[in-house]
Amino acid sequence: LREQLRAAGLSGVVRVAAAGYALNRDAIWLDCEAFEGLIEEGQRLQQRGRAREALACFEEAERLYAGDYLSDDLYADWCAVERQRLRETYLDALGSMVDRYVDLGEYARAADACRRGLAREPYREGFHRGLMLCLTRLGKRERAVAHYHHCRQVLETELGVRPTPQTERVYR
Repeated sequence: LREQLRAAGLSGVVRVAAAGYALNRDAIWLDCEAFEGLIEEGQRLQQRGRAREALACFEEAERLYAGDYLSDDLYADWCAVERQRLRETYLDALGSMVDRYVDLGEYARAADACRRGLAREPYREGFHRGLMLCLTRLGKRERAVAHYHHCRQVLETELGVRPTPQTERVYR
């Protein structure tokens, strides 16, 4: 393993530990750690009212999120909890991006973020509501109404539920 890592230019990554071998964490960069660090920094900035800086952190985190954790092994039980946790973290960060874009009056960018969220999680009503709101603010009322009907159909067909009162209020 050390020979292969050295040949790939990654010497010093594996070290001898008391009972075997271990990764030298100082010698490697993990995208999931960088992703979570950006989210945490974005949340701190958001709490301090620094919306643009928070948004930059969330945008960079989104660029790092290339898809579900260990996606080539989707049915492996050992990583399912971590995969779901990182996915939820990503979707929450995307929701924060939508909120910041709306706060800044950037409705087209907020709508695009809602669409990206819905592509990954089509049942998340917050993204449906955000998209309806943004379409309305962009002067596309008929598209907002059409999207409400799409949302309603997806929820009823796939989950057997009606939209929440919050979603109904946005529609009205």
